[in-house]
Amino acid sequence: MNLKKIPRRDLEEMFETFLSSIDDYIENILEISAYKGYNLDFSLESLSDLEKYISTSNINADDDRINDLAAYLGEVIRKNIGGNWKCSLDLKYNSIFYGKPVIAEYTTPNDLEFSPFDCILNYISEPHANYFINIIENDLDDVPLNLDDIPTEE
Repeated sequence: MNLKKIPRRDLEEMFETFLSSIDDYIENILEISAYKGYNLDFSLESLSDLEKYISTSNINADDDRINDLAAYLGEVIRKNIGGNWKCSLDLKYNSIFYGKPVIAEYTTPNDLEFSPFDCILNYISEPHANYFINIIENDLDDVPLNLDDIPTEE
């Protein structure tokens, strides 16, 4: 679905629907994962159990559980690191997550957005251990790149 073709007002309404349903999404994933023996307790450490749950549950990109998983991942970041949910609607400076629910203002400087949906879908397509925590740590590592050794035109 090309979100850029959906009217902004509709995207905002879809986001509000997501936010109003977030507790239900999380309840679903907590119940199902606990039944399968995984401990999703909103800690950063629980992200390894989230990865194991996804890897053993035959989840694909069209699965209804994507909302549940993305809601949980976003809430883990929000509760442990900070930030807040928002609908990414900046086509000029951050069009990659346009129209999606993201966690914003969780880094310093607070110019990054984290898309739990994209993160979940990327993990499904290429799972590997510590994927979620590595992405979070990379976002939080505010060490600037040293570009001094890169040749420039004179």
